[in-house]
Amino acid sequence: ETIKYFEFADKYVEQNLVPDDWRTQLDALVQNLVGDAVNFFEILEEVEAGLDKSGLCFFDASDFMGYLFENRYIAMGDYIMKKRGAYKRICYDVIARHFKTGIKLNSDENNSDMQLMKEIIRKEFAGYTLPDNNRAITARVSPDLILCGRGSYCAPENVILDETLFEQIVDYINNCNETSLYYSEIFAAFSGRLLAETSVDNDNYLHGALKYLYPDDFEYERDLLVKHGMARTTFAERLADVIRSKGGPITKKELSKQFPGVTDIRIANAVFSDPKLIQWEYNEFNHIDNVLYTDDDTAKLHDILGQLLAVQGGYCSEHNLFASVQRDYPEFINKNGIKNSMNLFYIASYLFGSVYRFSRPHIASDQFPDMELTNTNIARFFVSDRPELEYQELIRISKKAGWSNGTFTIILNAIEEDYIKVDLNRYIHRSTFSVAPDTLDAVKAELVDLTNDSGYYGVFAIFNYERFPAFEYEWNEHLLQSIIENYDTGFRVLEPKVKDRRYKRGIIVPKDNPCNTYEEFVIAQMKKDGIHAIEKDAFSGYLRRKGLVLTATIPIELYEDDGLRIEGNYFVFE
Repeated sequence: ETIKYFEFADKYVEQNLVPDDWRTQLDALVQNLVGDAVNFFEILEEVEAGLDKSGLCFFDASDFMGYLFENRYIAMGDYIMKKRGAYKRICYDVIARHFKTGIKLNSDENNSDMQLMKEIIRKEFAGYTLPDNNRAITARVSPDLILCGRGSYCAPENVILDETLFEQIVDYINNCNETSLYYSEIFAAFSGRLLAETSVDNDNYLHGALKYLYPDDFEYERDLLVKHGMARTTFAERLADVIRSKGGPITKKELSKQFPGVTDIRIANAVFSDPKLIQWEYNEFNHIDNVLYTDDDTAKLHDILGQLLAVQGGYCSEHNLFASVQRDYPEFINKNGIKNSMNLFYIASYLFGSVYRFSRPHIASDQFPDMELTNTNIARFFVSDRPELEYQELIRISKKAGWSNGTFTIILNAIEEDYIKVDLNRYIHRSTFSVAPDTLDAVKAELVDLTNDSGYYGVFAIFNYERFPAFEYEWNEHLLQSIIENYDTGFRVLEPKVKDRRYKRGIIVPKDNPCNTYEEFVIAQMKKDGIHAIEKDAFSGYLRRKGLVLTATIPIELYEDDGLRIEGNYFVFE
């Protein structure tokens, strides 16, 4: 009666702390932050802020990921996505990142671009394989892309389009006496400016750009457009008018009602093109004219921000700024209905963007080194390539810098690119860490011995390291996994997607094992043992007997893996 257990988080919570509508609140966060697909690391900040705002502060980002898996989401690289949306989203992501200038899409089975895309997907998305039929892939993926050449397409975020210039092109089309115009004619008339001011460099690209910006203004055919004339203003102007008329922030959901069919990229481009349009929260936007501020307000905020930047050598986080303004100038917070650090960050970015550098959640002045304000760069600056780091020191740095838990997690991952984790709390810089060849050979031999009987061994199941070779660092599960991941031992570690910094839950397998994920490996073992269906309680016991889990809890990833389904109280393997 007093304790509630959440299976997706493997967590007990006092009943009086749990809101009655906890599931409704989580579902709302899923809808607003994740949708069909999202890069999970990019929304860590919003997840933790949303959980706290919803009265669910006893959950963290890992618990939220578990809830997503419970609700039939899957993990593909850094992305979390609905199963039904995986195919299309994966292709789009790879094209956006690896084919910035365009990819050739067609039905040709020897298409080298599509072969490369399939290879990248196999490597980056845990062995996910696309259908062999290129025609089907093209038909599914191309509608979300922009035509940029004959049969070539690129992602909207990699396109440079000047709306003012395109408004002039549209005026030219509408004022022309012809009822139809070839794209080559239009391109010839504006080629100089298009080449200088946009990424459009051919008439097919112009076709794609016009269709993307003005999908309903003309009838588009392969080589020409047929006009039916329509007065327009730029989308940025229309968006600004709507937000100003509301008098306050507006959500993307509200915008979709105002502008049916509007895309995220189009909204982002509009906000980017008009400095007065600002992001307010995740999927929420505002206009600076709706913010109440005077010259005195600006001076006071500038003074607070300047003092913060001076304290840390020209660096400040949005949380530092929010906390200071809450403490020293709450009047500004109250009169503008500012609820969190994100609101204030974008106001400050507008007011002081010409004086300081803003890249959420980071703010820097000229005193700070001239670098791109990425989490990786910020992490490297604060640790200054120290030969050794302690976790508690990172916590201290994080608190001083004012990083949220989400930002800290991202920065910790960035630090681990330069450091080797040798125990739960200690990191050694890669430049000072080494493993002698004879030591590495001895580790290989021990791993061969451990995996000899079953072909695998749980990192968590090694309790005695006496047989491992003498080493300058004390052997433990963190050190062993670091060596396996960073040196050629002939083995690799398959881990569940939901990780815990404190415990290692991975399985050591030979490098040539065909399984790409922990979930695939567990299912392969079940099939090897001739098990096609198993009761839930029996499944838990089986996993422990086989040395596949650390505790009696069934990993949440196994509930929603493609290779199995749940029927009543049974796990059924495909």
